[in-house]
This record gives sequence, structure tokens and C-alpha cells, in this order.
Amino acid sequence: MKSRSLRRSWPVALGALLVVLALMWAVVLPALANQNGFALPRPCGVPTRITYAGRHYTNPSPCAGGAQSAATDCHTPEELSAEADWPLIKVGEVQTLFGAAHSILLPEDEANAAVEGLTPTSVFVEDNSSCYLSYDLEGGP
Repeated sequence: MKSRSLRRSWPVALGALLVVLALMWAVVLPALANQNGFALPRPCGVPTRITYAGRHYTNPSPCAGGAQSAATDCHTPEELSAEADWPLIKVGEVQTLFGAAHSILLPEDEANAAVEGLTPTSVFVEDNSSCYLSYDLEGGP
């Protein structure tokens, strides 16, 4: 009798475990990613806070942190060209949980200044080849 109830209860326990894991993936993991500066393997999975050259940068956009739409906060190569911020040079990476890293980029002139020790006030993170998110320096100098 006891063996029969155990056979019936393990699927329920497995189902409960899967629900807990799904909730962690949907709620806890994005918060951890934002706090610790790693990306998630999904569209707009870049964190709201990253670290570059020992400084913290933030982007409070709806895309950063896992929302599904970044239409208002994405910068296209054309927009960056118009603002004289193109081409962008890779200066670092935002690691992705179970996926390819996202590049941290600076305009060419700012990348040269960063090599000389100057701290940039903003950096770009490539979400995809046509979407670049701008991150601004936290705090003061």
C-alpha cells in the first residue's frame, strides 16, 4: 500500500519542482542577472547594470532586464552614424548564461581615450546586429 502511494506522489513532486524552477527562471534569474551584470539567453536579455573598466553603467530601458520590446531604446547603426558615434569598437563583453557574450562597445575616438585612462560616461552593448543599447556611468567621477 505504501509503495503505491509513493508511485503516485513522485509525479506530483516532479511537477512541483518544475513549477518552482520555472518561477526561478522567470523571476529570480532576471533579478540576479541585473544585479550581477550577466545577460540571459533570450531577446532583450541584457542586464540593466553592467561593469566596464571597474565602473558600473546602467540602462533602465524596458529591453534591458528581459522585457520583449526595445523599439524606443535601441540605437541603429544609422542613428549612431548620424550622431558621429559610428563605428563602434569592442572594448569588453557582457557574459551570457548559456550563450554567446554581448559586446561592450565605444565609439572609435572614445575607445582611444579609454586606452589612455579616461573613463567614458557611456558605453553601448550590442543586443543584436541592429540594436545597440546605451549604458550611462553610475555615480560621479
